[in-house]
Amino acid sequence: MDPSFKYIFGEDGKESMISLLKTFLNIPDIEDITYLQTEDVGLGKADKRIHFDIACRASDGKRFIVEAQVVDQRFFNQRAMLYVSTMVRNAVREANEQAKKEHKVWDYSFSPVYLLSLFKGTDGLNHSKPGCIHTYTMKDVKSGDDMSAGISITFVELGKYKGSPDERDVLNQWLYSLKNIENLEDMPDWITDGKIQKFYDLAEFANMPVSVREKIENYMTTELDWKNAMIWAVDKAKVEGKAEGREEGREEGREEGANQKALEMARVMKQDNLDNEVIMRYTGLPLETISKL
Repeated sequence: MDPSFKYIFGEDGKESMISLLKTFLNIPDIEDITYLQTEDVGLGKADKRIHFDIACRASDGKRFIVEAQVVDQRFFNQRAMLYVSTMVRNAVREANEQAKKEHKVWDYSFSPVYLLSLFKGTDGLNHSKPGCIHTYTMKDVKSGDDMSAGISITFVELGKYKGSPDERDVLNQWLYSLKNIENLEDMPDWITDGKIQKFYDLAEFANMPVSVREKIENYMTTELDWKNAMIWAVDKAKVEGKAEGREEGREEGREEGANQKALEMARVMKQDNLDNEVIMRYTGLPLETISKL
């Protein structure tokens, strides 16, 4: 993930993180949060490792996953459900262990789990629904009764945000800031919420610790290199795929050519010890395929 995101919304930006969660998840009673480990190793040796961008827990037990999705990705809906399921499993494990300590039988209750995913683009969910905020829970398809027991997934498509200067509540201040922070030289004077002002302070590159600035510079260089490499690989694959398709008279030629180039890129990225999640984001290959390379 982008090191700047983890720094801005990490321990130094705890107040901003709480404001973000309160605003987008509509949970006004979050008083404090504790940051959790961002890697889940699964139940057994054969399980895949899952990496969250940021994970935290409120003082009342609610658990949150916050993801910053820079590149549109196939099957991200399923990935979001996997993330939530993993966090639910952890909440269940903790509830069961607590019941045992109290010499009780676990009654299947567990703390609510929420996922907040921020998309930089406009097509993160591959749909044409209006609006930029979409929240999903488990509901009865006819009555609409909610039976999710606090399981919630919220997607924010920042590229679709079209707010006007007249909309200056906390939600719109956050949406405008998250969408435009990279292109702003100064914070707009109508940003009046103190938690969001703190966000701007932390996002100022010159104010960051040297160690964080170095991580960001390395990340940006690596990201640019891989983006250029992927553009080259995809363009070349299209040419090779078209040629193969003409020779064989089949559409599969183009797809096979693109897939082979993605595999080549994945192998090189693995040699550079990049995380499988990062490789998946830039190649579009399934984690299972990447782990076997």
